[in-house]
Amino acid sequence: MRASELFSNVEGRLLKGTLDFEVSHITDDSRKCTKGSIFFAIKGETTDGHLFVGEAVRKGARLVVVERPVDVDASVFLVKDTKKVAEEVLRRFYRGADREIFKIGITGTNGKSTVAYLLWQFLERCGKRCALVGTIEYVVAGKRRRALNTTPGLFEFWEVMGEACQGKDEFLVMEVSSHSLKQNRLGDVSFEVAVFTNLSRDHLDYHGDMQEYFECKKKLFVYHLKGTAVVNVDDEYGRVLAKEGGQVLSYGIYGDCKIRGRFVQGLLDGSVYEIDGKRVYTTLIGEHNLYNVLAAYTVALDMGLGEDFLAILPELKAPPGRLERFSSNGLTVFVDYAHTPDALERVLRELKRVSEGKLIVVFGCGGDRDRGKRPLMGRVASEIADYVVITSDNPRSESPEAIVADIMEGIAGKNYTVVLDRAEAIEKAVSIAKKGDVILVAGKGHEDYQIIGNRRIHFDDREVVRKVLGIS
Repeated sequence: MRASELFSNVEGRLLKGTLDFEVSHITDDSRKCTKGSIFFAIKGETTDGHLFVGEAVRKGARLVVVERPVDVDASVFLVKDTKKVAEEVLRRFYRGADREIFKIGITGTNGKSTVAYLLWQFLERCGKRCALVGTIEYVVAGKRRRALNTTPGLFEFWEVMGEACQGKDEFLVMEVSSHSLKQNRLGDVSFEVAVFTNLSRDHLDYHGDMQEYFECKKKLFVYHLKGTAVVNVDDEYGRVLAKEGGQVLSYGIYGDCKIRGRFVQGLLDGSVYEIDGKRVYTTLIGEHNLYNVLAAYTVALDMGLGEDFLAILPELKAPPGRLERFSSNGLTVFVDYAHTPDALERVLRELKRVSEGKLIVVFGCGGDRDRGKRPLMGRVASEIADYVVITSDNPRSESPEAIVADIMEGIAGKNYTVVLDRAEAIEKAVSIAKKGDVILVAGKGHEDYQIIGNRRIHFDDREVVRKVLGIS
């Protein structure tokens, strides 16, 4: 498509050069510019794209879109708001891809990845082409790639939708983070269905307080939804959201809701639930996963596929690093992403319920993040687990010892030890466990790295667990 078509009737003026050229790519990242690119200079939270127009042109950008005049050897288009203009130009460039694909957005503190994976697997098993965008990976047009962000930036989001449409994907299941909503990464795109899983303490280093955190989550439903809101009304914030109006399908276990579930039986390798009066088996473990299954089922029901979902449910798996199970010589080890007080408590209570022996937990807290949740996680771990091994997570620029000291403020009793090296901490847990015991390694889940200082090193809890248990 030619630049002249993309900028036809766009409010702004060409300060220099021409729009008579074929556009190869549109981006706000100067490093991604290639021959024939258009570069949008956008002011972000920490930097200003106008500082990188020179680099963009050196990389091959033919046109830069700016909010103030710049002197570069390329065409220059001046506008009042580069981000607003980008929304219009991206929709033209990707030929309205957002209108060609059925989009399901999922937000909440916990459960986003599991709900997304359940829906993605389900739709694929129904013979429908479905793209997945989330914390663990992106799967677009049948191709898998590592996720850089839970929710992509505006330009990558449009690229994903364009690629999905070209690859004949009919659906897009997408995790929507509070960061992305605050930063308006979705632009003016609306979803056919939006899911609210829950809200508990997380990211307060970024949002400041729970009300601000909730207001960001709520944006998905207020500004980016043109269809059904699927809401967990057992959650206090979910109940508030459900009263906002619009088309709401509520789900829950205890409260007043349209779609109800009941936890019937917990096992080490799955669960038995009752959903809408029908008893079903799933490989997912625990009551907290009943909420995730209910969310996915309610979406399927809204799409007219509820019966199909219940029939296929036994075949659906949890995503990598979400209560991922490893067993050897009578020991069972679970690796889970739980990194908030609420998530850790839920997982520990479920494992306590199904464990025949003692429950041992290995966990730490990330550095340069919300310090307030550290003692809360220490309290939860020491009160529920029989034994706690406190270790490092991603310390980043903080001292691991200082992070542990914060966790220790919440520790109740003496049922703990501190092993800063994470691999050694996992080894310690296995060494003290006996046949029938259950070990939870919490906090990192699917992650295959550890951030220490400014270094990102390879580290995967699952690899360490396999090695320690002697599983090839």
